[in-house]
Amino acid sequence: MYFFCFGFFSSAYRKFIVVLVGVIVILAAFYRVPGPWFDNHHQYLNGSDQYLRGSDQYLRDRVFSRVLGPKFDNHHQYLNGSDQYLRGSDQYLRGSDQYLRDRVLYDTDLSEYIHAYNYKLPSEYHTDASYKERKILLWYVPPRYVNSTPHLQPLTACPDRNCFTTTNTAYMKDAAAVLFNAQIMQIQKPMPRPKSQQIWILHDTEPEKPDWSHSVTFRTPPWWNLFNWTMFYREDSDIFASYGIVRRKLPSELYNRDLDAIVKAKPKKFVALISHCGTEGKRLEYIQLLQKHIQIDIYGGCGPLKWSRSDDKGFMHMVNSTYKFYLAFENSFCDDYISEKAYRYYKADFILVVRGGGNYTRHIPAGTFIDTRDFKTTKDLADHLRFLDTNHDAYMKMFRKKDLYTSETEALKTVHGNTVVWIHYQFESRALCEVCYRLNHLQKYSKTIERIDKWFDKRLCYFPDDLK
Repeated sequence: MYFFCFGFFSSAYRKFIVVLVGVIVILAAFYRVPGPWFDNHHQYLNGSDQYLRGSDQYLRDRVFSRVLGPKFDNHHQYLNGSDQYLRGSDQYLRGSDQYLRDRVLYDTDLSEYIHAYNYKLPSEYHTDASYKERKILLWYVPPRYVNSTPHLQPLTACPDRNCFTTTNTAYMKDAAAVLFNAQIMQIQKPMPRPKSQQIWILHDTEPEKPDWSHSVTFRTPPWWNLFNWTMFYREDSDIFASYGIVRRKLPSELYNRDLDAIVKAKPKKFVALISHCGTEGKRLEYIQLLQKHIQIDIYGGCGPLKWSRSDDKGFMHMVNSTYKFYLAFENSFCDDYISEKAYRYYKADFILVVRGGGNYTRHIPAGTFIDTRDFKTTKDLADHLRFLDTNHDAYMKMFRKKDLYTSETEALKTVHGNTVVWIHYQFESRALCEVCYRLNHLQKYSKTIERIDKWFDKRLCYFPDDLK
């Protein structure tokens, strides 16, 4: 019947009908056959979107809680715009605190975190921080570089505008956090905790050496289970208190300098400043082995060359314009310990040679410094240093890469009367800002540490084995 009726139409019309039916069949097939694929693909995209959202949240939490807190409200430039973060790589998205920390520190302007103590009280503190909202950080046992501060001092560099520090123990009952410096803590009996939510923090930035670490009172049973957070140079501490940071330079800091001319103008090669001779890290002994192969100028109490300690600026200017390499050797070998030596001198116009127990490449870009651990013997190191010294192109490759970065630290001055008697270099603001952030989000970070002495003993300092 179909063919009978179809025969009544003209040839042209029949062709039109055939084409039309064919189009309908193709469209139907396209709709019906791949449909489930599109549904699955839509599910896949939704799942991927959900995964990326979860990754974004994971990264946000990591950056906020482990690095710099809510400073980065515009952190999506790091979270959403980077394929290497968000495209499903577990090595970046799971367990990578240090990777995130490095990326943020290398690529971010942290200038607002510098010099937290050197600003006048801004007017917004009077309106933004009421008595109930403010968070007081009390240095109950302050380190030597923290000066007496009887009044509340605002942490002006922190994004949370409601945190204050003081050394006045009269604020004990109102303090949100109480800090105890481990090295000089000699309180035998713990004081009562005035409120259950008050956070007690064990703090130190000095190497955990036997000469003091076994005689302090926080190791005794009355103190074992009283601390909530730790704030050390150790990366397993709750708040990472580094001596400094290395970050990528801003475009405005990339000056058009003649780096070749700077290097070629230097008349000397290797220099070190050493004031403490007999150290657990065998620093002087290592340098003496190195001196069998290369000439090293040694300033300070352990060398023949002298410079006034009061003229630190002049010394740095002299070293910066004279030498191609600076030996920044630690006096102690401790896991994660990288002192101010690396951070203070990194920004200068020479190549650092570092020696210590810290993992330097976790904090300083590889290829911008020399680590003695990369060499089996002091002769191997000396051979490499001679190669860089005599091979201008090889030296300049490292020097140019280093010039893309800079370092930050804070000069914390110990003042007696009106006299500055000591300057301690520590990037304290970032650590205190993280404390401030945690106090403002206490529900996420509330905990108690069991046996603080056992946590402390996990990473004691040790003697080096590279004297060969």
